[in-house]
Amino acid sequence: SMQETWEAMEALVDEGLVRAIGVSNVDVAQLCDILTYARHRPSVNQVELHPHLQQRGLVNFCHKVGTQVVAFSPLGRPDQVLIGQEGEDGAVAKKKGGTPLLQEPCVLEVAREAGLSPAQVVLAWGLQRGHGVVPKSSNASRLRENLEAVDARLSEESLRRIDGIEGLLPGGPQRYVNLRLVGEGCGPPFRQWGPTLLQ
Repeated sequence: SMQETWEAMEALVDEGLVRAIGVSNVDVAQLCDILTYARHRPSVNQVELHPHLQQRGLVNFCHKVGTQVVAFSPLGRPDQVLIGQEGEDGAVAKKKGGTPLLQEPCVLEVAREAGLSPAQVVLAWGLQRGHGVVPKSSNASRLRENLEAVDARLSEESLRRIDGIEGLLPGGPQRYVNLRLVGEGCGPPFRQWGPTLLQ
């Protein structure tokens, strides 16, 4: 169960083997449940988070209870395959998305105004909104560029403009990572509580 897993992780803290423990892809209800029995609060919740999927309710709740939010896929996905709803046959629909995040007109405008790359703008947006960001790249120049986003500062007006992107998406918030497929083939304890986490 989730509680048994969490208690085993807490034992690692008690034994001094780790300093902090956290969760990934946990929603508000699941985090509330963990908080009812946790002796050590989750220090982090890593979730898919970017201007196309801002998860404001979850982010606000995490901040309220002292859990740091860390964004995976903070730049969206360059191949722009969006994850749709699961059909009756259990298949997950995939569709080509609209404008890729790093080509959103608003992101391009802010980048031009601030003298930054679109990726730096999106990473700076996440950092200034209080999220940790974990961009993925194996390209040395992109790694340097991503790291430079730490020092970038966007105006409040620019942040608000980027905040508005999600509301303009025709299908609403857009997820790029299919968590249900991530869990397939995993053994216990993931399989035991995975389906609940992934819904």
